[in-house]
Amino acid sequence: MRRIVGLTVGGVALAVTLVACAGGTPDFEQVKGLPTGLAAASIAPEDVGQPMAFASDGELVVVVWGSSSCRPAPTDFDTSGPVATITFAADSKGATACTADLAPTSYVIPGSVFGGSVPAKIVLVVDRSRSTVTVVK
Repeated sequence: MRRIVGLTVGGVALAVTLVACAGGTPDFEQVKGLPTGLAAASIAPEDVGQPMAFASDGELVVVVWGSSSCRPAPTDFDTSGPVATITFAADSKGATACTADLAPTSYVIPGSVFGGSVPAKIVLVVDRSRSTVTVVK
């Protein structure tokens, strides 16, 4: 994967702040799609659908893939082990059925959650599939 420099989140993407809830999930910013600065064309075909993580301005940007109508949402965040783990599950938000497409959703997590610095690796669990991901800096 190509190195991303100056990755920023914003632009025309719709951002929603998720409130921390019981279960260990800190405040996240959700961005429908890829973060600004990461073009879909820059993702290798074999990486489409795979979780990704980037460091940007002291924040961790995590990209997960799933149905555009039932986007994966963080359900648990565990920093107690040697490598932080974020667990995601499809969030239907009242939808009667999830579409069978594959769309990216990005989450911005403050570096303060990790003790002030973005980790070099993170474990992402998306719909029970566990991946250890190297954070692109």
